[in-house]
Amino acid sequence: MKTIVSFLIIIAFFGCKNNPVSPPQDDRDFTAWSDSLALADVKAMYNSGDCFMSDGRTLLSISPFSYRDSIVSGGVVDTSVHYPYTTSKGTTSVRYKDSLIFQNSWNNYYMDGVQMTTVKYGESYGFKLLRITNESHFPPKPNWPDGYYNRENRLFVESNNILGEIDLRGYYVLDEIKESNRNGVIILSFSDFVRSVPKYRYLLLLDLSSKKRKVFRFDY
Repeated sequence: MKTIVSFLIIIAFFGCKNNPVSPPQDDRDFTAWSDSLALADVKAMYNSGDCFMSDGRTLLSISPFSYRDSIVSGGVVDTSVHYPYTTSKGTTSVRYKDSLIFQNSWNNYYMDGVQMTTVKYGESYGFKLLRITNESHFPPKPNWPDGYYNRENRLFVESNNILGEIDLRGYYVLDEIKESNRNGVIILSFSDFVRSVPKYRYLLLLDLSSKKRKVFRFDY
């Protein structure tokens, strides 16, 4: 029988500046605006942007989303391993209202202290955003009966009771998501797998209304 886990979490957030950004009065469309920017402009926006998403497990509500954590098997208590890393094995499921939108495993078959599924929630420019990062996968493969390593990044956006998902396939490490200095545009920071050759970093401008995007790639 799976046991529901509740976590008492004290989390310090680093690297995010809570500097409010006033969107400029600019009626150009997203494509024209983003094409006018240089990499230095986007880096400056990202560095000064507001980091508006919080760990869903620290919030009283992430409505219209909800999540459920279940333990498959308990791990060894290790004071050197801190949330969201764990030596236990479990699953996390996420719902949007009554619909299941995510369910997957987190466990320590790959290395000690694998990160459990992270669920982050935030509101920006009238949109509700839910970010999910997961490190492993069920169902298992024949050679890995406990599941296998598979990183995935998911980003759901709701507006006016309509839910959509942003396609983030092809990007390995999703760092922070911040607001830009343009109304309705956020910036996602990515990096390639640590042993990739060549290895790059990316800043992705995303217009939440039109879902248009522009990617800036630069050396790590």
